Amino acid sequence: MPATLLGLAFFACFGGCTNLEGLTSSNAAREGVDAAPDATMTTDASLTEADVARPTTCRWNAPFASVRAVLSPGMEDDGVADAQLSPDERVVYFQVLTTKTGYDLFRAERNDRASVFDMSLRTPLAELNDPTGNETNLAVRADGLLTVFSSNRGDAAMQTLYTAQRGSLAMPFSTPTQILTLGVPPEATSPFITKDGSELWFAVASGTARSMYVSPITAVGFGAATPRPDVPGWIPVLSDDKLTIYYALGQSSLDNAVRVAHRNGPLEPFAASSLVSEVNQGGDAPSWLSPDQCSLYITSRRDGKPEVLVAERTP
Repeated sequence: MPATLLGLAFFACFGGCTNLEGLTSSNAAREGVDAAPDATMTTDASLTEADVARPTTCRWNAPFASVRAVLSPGMEDDGVADAQLSPDERVVYFQVLTTKTGYDLFRAERNDRASVFDMSLRTPLAELNDPTGNETNLAVRADGLLTVFSSNRGDAAMQTLYTAQRGSLAMPFSTPTQILTLGVPPEATSPFITKDGSELWFAVASGTARSMYVSPITAVGFGAATPRPDVPGWIPVLSDDKLTIYYALGQSSLDNAVRVAHRNGPLEPFAASSLVSEVNQGGDAPSWLSPDQCSLYITSRRDGKPEVLVAERTP
């Protein structure tokens, strides 16, 4: 890692050190009036509504009744993984194995939750992708204005966390900045931002071991992270109320299995986890949970390559 990066002890902001907590969907709608959209981006109009989340109607421990593909046929061979969605499930962000023999970040849209995403119309997040590294595990705040992802760009030997912001949904993200305030071992991956934008969950990899951490997100950036031994895995996905967590347990993406744990309050430790038996068919990991907890999006290697599926249940 370059010495200049190691010497940074502050959280870098764009546009004059923007307040992280001030980037709300209402601000996005207001700023978008005067902002010129990037030619490669489209506006996630659905995210500018006051509240696009559906009521929580599914029990956290209700079994999933079905699992189906959400990508258009014929494009999965690219190795599509780690889907993150807008609250209304009409916009998806994900990573794709590209011709540079590495991963880049993309987005796609669909008309409704029942449709598949047309991968032939996917758009690269060019402002986040670096030609020298792999960009993976994109986490997007619910309002779409803050992102954290993993990258080994430059001369980095391992994946570390980067962040970027944008002032409205019609704008591209800012130039990514490495997060240097977490106070953890360097190889950090699989970030997740809670619905209220107050916490960054992520994992640190050491060989085949995985350790979970949580960092507070404040007006000035990301605070020092606290270990979470009650969640002994990686790739965390929390429900909007922070009472349920899905995560992967395995030594690699090839033998991952989805587990779920619950707690009675957002400040309590999670109870012992259990396997989500309905989805685990080979290298499965969670990536996103719908606001009503009825749809769990996963990355699965059941057919030998990473693909995005959704497991669905009813109230």
